[in-house]
Formats: sequence, C-alpha cells, structure tokens
Amino acid sequence: MASSTENWAALTPADFLRSLRRRAKSLVLTAVAVTVLIAGLLILWPNRYASEGMLFVRLGRGSVSLDPTTTASATVSLQESRTAEVASVREMLASRAIAERVVDRVGVEEILRPRTRTLAALETLTGWLPSLSSGGASGDDSMSAEQYAAAIRREEAIQKLRSNLDVTVPRNAYNVIIEAKMGDPVLARDVVQSAMEAYSVYHIEAHSATGSLPFFEAQHQAALECAMTAQQTLRDAKNRMGLLSAQSQEATLQARISKLELDHDQTLSDLADALAEVEGINNQLASLNEWIPTTTTKGVANSAGDGMRQALYELEIKERETLSKLSPNHPRYRAIQQQVEQSTKIVKDQASERPLTVEALNPIRQTLEATSRTGIGQIAGLRARQRSLEKNLAETESLLQQLNEHAVELSELRWAAEVAEANYLKQAKSLEEARVLTALDRQEMSDVSIIQPASLMLKKVGPQRTLLLLIGGMLGLCLGSLQAVLREGPPASRTDWEPTNPRTARRRDAFHSVAADETGEEEEEPIFTNSTPR
Repeated sequence: MASSTENWAALTPADFLRSLRRRAKSLVLTAVAVTVLIAGLLILWPNRYASEGMLFVRLGRGSVSLDPTTTASATVSLQESRTAEVASVREMLASRAIAERVVDRVGVEEILRPRTRTLAALETLTGWLPSLSSGGASGDDSMSAEQYAAAIRREEAIQKLRSNLDVTVPRNAYNVIIEAKMGDPVLARDVVQSAMEAYSVYHIEAHSATGSLPFFEAQHQAALECAMTAQQTLRDAKNRMGLLSAQSQEATLQARISKLELDHDQTLSDLADALAEVEGINNQLASLNEWIPTTTTKGVANSAGDGMRQALYELEIKERETLSKLSPNHPRYRAIQQQVEQSTKIVKDQASERPLTVEALNPIRQTLEATSRTGIGQIAGLRARQRSLEKNLAETESLLQQLNEHAVELSELRWAAEVAEANYLKQAKSLEEARVLTALDRQEMSDVSIIQPASLMLKKVGPQRTLLLLIGGMLGLCLGSLQAVLREGPPASRTDWEPTNPRTARRRDAFHSVAADETGEEEEEPIFTNSTPR
C-alpha cells in the first residue's frame, strides 16, 4: 500500500498529460457519456416555479393575554414573549398539520400530477406494474387496498409539499415569509395561499379555549351563590349579636373602659380627699364647745323672784280667806299658813336684781359641722359613684369579653365572605374573558394577518440547466481524466516508454535509488526505449 502511494507520488504533470494523450479516446467517450447523461437528467428535470407570501404577527391576545383557565404568576418579558410567539408561528406553519390541511385544500392529485410529458409517461408506465399491496385481493380486501393506496398517495403529497415548502423568519422581525417551489407556478401560488389561509384558521383554533365559556358560566353561578350565602350568614350573625362592625364596637368599648377607669380612679382620689377632710373636721369639732357666752347684763329684774312674790301674795290672800271661814287651829288653815311661811322665806332669799349672761351656739363649730355634713354627703355620693363605676366597668369588660368571642366568629364569617367574593370576582373576570375570546373566535379575528398574498411568478427559478450542463461537462472531463490516469497506472510500473524530459528521468532515478536503499537490494535500472507503446 505504501509503495503504491509512493509510486503515484512520482506522477508529474508531463506524465499526467502523456496519460491523457494516450487515453484520449476513452477520455472523450467518458466525458461525452457523463455530459449526455447529465443533459438527459436536466431535460427530464421539470422547471421549478416559486411563490412567496408573508404573514405579520402583530401584538395581540396571543402575546399579552392568558387563557381564562390559567393564572398569571411571574412576569414575562414582552420582547421574549413576542419572539417566542413568532418562532411558534414558524414551527406551526412548517408542521405536518398545516401540510395535511393544504393537501386537503389543493388536492392530492393536483400536487402529485406530473408537469412534463416525460414524467407523465413514466408515471403511466409505472402505473401498469402490478401493485404488491393489492395483488390477489377482492371484495372487502380490494376496498382496503384502494384506501391504502389513497393513503399512500396522500402521504406522498404531504412529504412532497413539506419538502418544497420553506418557512423563514427574518432576524429581529415579526413577519413570517412562506415560500413554495413547485413544478407549476399556479400550483405554487395555490400552495402558499392555502398554507396562509389554513394557518389563519389553525392559529385561531390553537389560541381558542374550547368549552371554557360553559365552564366559566357554571363556575360564575356557583361562585355567586356561595358569595351570597356567605354575605347572608355574616349579616344574620351581626343582627344576632347586635353589631355593626366588630372593630368599631371594640374601639368603642375600649374607649368606654378607658373612660370608666379614669373616672373610677378620679372618684377614688376624690373619696380619699373627702374622707381625710371629714376626719380632720371631726377632730376639730371634738375640741370645740357647742355653746359660748356672747353678752352679760347687770341689774336685770329677777323674774323668778317676782313670780314667787306673786305666788306669795296669792297664798296670803288665800290664807285670809280661809281664816275668815275656818278657825286658826284648823288643819287646812295651818297648811296654808305653813305654805305662806315657806314662800315668804324663799322670797326673802331672792334678790330683786341679778346679772344676765346670753349664750349662743359656737359659729365655728356650726361651720365645721356644716362642712362635715357636706363632706359626709359628698363621701356618700362618691361611694355611690364608685359602686356605679365599678358595676359599669364590670359590665363593659363582660361585653368586651363577649365581643371578643363574637369577633372570632365574625372574623371567620368575614373571611369566608371575602374569599367567596374574591372567587366570585375572579370567576366573573374569567367569564368575561371567555366571552370575549369566544366572540373573537366566532368572528375569526386573529393577531396573524396576511400582508402579502401568494405571488404568481411565471419566471422559473430552477433548474439552471446551462450552469448545470457546464458543471456536468467539467465533471465528465474530470472522470475521463481520472479513468485515463488510473488505466495507465503509476509511473514506476510503466516499462513501455522512456521519458524524453531529462528532469523527469533524473527524478525517476532518484526515486529508484531511495527505494533501493530502503529495501537493501539493488534494483536493476529499467531499460527505456523509444519504442512506441504497445
């Protein structure tokens, strides 16, 4: 293998040209055969016509809105969302689903119909060949074979359409270019137009939420009933408890308790002051006399003596009257006489005049007693106020405890009502979105619009027969030259001709000397003659 490679390495341009000259006939035949073959293929190769259309993906519900059955969570970049949307449009346009719809719109036979007479003849010829899938089938089996053949034809049309349909998206753009290359300009236009129209419907179907409207109508009604029930339960609880708002009632009771506590403390302070004041007044009253002399008058007639003298006068008169009637020794007379003597003795002891001292109640004591009585009344009022405040404070604290118990129940009912209300509002919003989306789907409104209809280009875009024929001719020459050189073999194995170029001879001698050194054997120099090749 190494020696063969070394032999070929010794090939010079002169050797190459000599090989071409020696094999000129086979070279020309090979080149002509390859060129004719390629020309025949180019003749059979049908013309290709292109059609182009363009879709624009504008900012719509597919970019900024969500399906009603989903909820938004993290924030998504609008630029990234639109880029992904355009990429999705391109992928869906190039999908098999669109290809199947286009095939159904245009027709299987229209897509697979040959566009040249040669291809039509070949298809007719292949149609005469027996089918391996339906051989020997009859009845139901033949019907299944026909269906199978139709499915095969449809699959061929789909594969041909997908291989000839190209969907591209320009960089930093929101438009999608659809290009089809077919053997008929009208077919290419119909394919592109059908693809854009089919995708418009497919895009709406992809973004539609099937069955969302009836679902959200039922959810909305259930959420409404639940919210109404929760509100009614909360209302009944407030009516039963007599509360408008637990927070406001609690604030009112807290303010009331604070005021009662302040009043109670103030009452205790006032009561202590009143008790201390009354106690001090009582201590002062204990050291004061109730009566004190005010004035003393001398030489005032003794009214008691005067009265006794008057009584004595009356007894003397009565004595004389009795003496006139009775004897001096009569007991009655003697009794009256004794009374007269005693009265006379008493009257004689009484002075005709005496000093008169006038006493009055102590005014300081009266003031202190009045103050004491006022203080006692104030103390009684403060004690009554204290008891009332303590009673009100206990009742208010009891109400606050009851309110705290009610507040727990009201909080649970209020939370349930708020959750039910939030759920109702959410379902109402989702229902409205579902209604809007359903209306848009019915109107077939989409955020993908056709901004360039499919074009009808009558000028072919391929194949480039002249260029391909030139390439085929060059390929034929290359193949002819290659076969000529291969048929001649490497220069070292040629013994039927002697190189005329001295430089070539020297290179060949050097090559043989190196080969001899490597093998350790001396090789005989080849004898070259000027004889013609055999």
